[in-house]
Amino acid sequence: MPNFDVFISHSSKNKEIGRLAYYNAITNGMSPWFDEALFGAGDEMYATLESAISDSAAYLLFASKESLASGWVRHEMAVALQRKQNDATFRMLVVWLDDAIDLPAPWQEYLHQTWDSADQPGSVIKVIKALTGRKVFPWITGAAFLSADPSNVFFNKSASLAEHGRNWVLHYLGHIRACCRL
Repeated sequence: MPNFDVFISHSSKNKEIGRLAYYNAITNGMSPWFDEALFGAGDEMYATLESAISDSAAYLLFASKESLASGWVRHEMAVALQRKQNDATFRMLVVWLDDAIDLPAPWQEYLHQTWDSADQPGSVIKVIKALTGRKVFPWITGAAFLSADPSNVFFNKSASLAEHGRNWVLHYLGHIRACCRL
């Protein structure tokens, strides 16, 4: 059984969207693999990426001009395709960030979702719903978009939506720990 529910693949230019998916996946009870959270100093990058994809139940590709031009993302895509060929239960989800991208032939076979930058909360909810196959808990997503609290209370005053999402997740988990004495 995989240790991660989903491997999040993205370009560094789309890091903010990857973070948003990562923190909201955690909020919804998932165990996502996300590079900046799980890479460690001294990790062998290709081997770590390959191992993480092998140890994930799904692969989420944020497809953009930048991601399709990235050698790292292209390597991840090749590893994910190989994994899919060897394991029919491995799920693959493509989220189009750009309208005019040309995915390689094998990737065109998979249904995709389109990211609506005007409705990022709705877009991330659709992605998490597609990954989990169930309704999601949108209150953290909504709180991260509608309010800077708890970012204004603790951690930092970042204007980044993903950072606000992270702060809400940590705030929420802190309340659960206090409530349940974890």
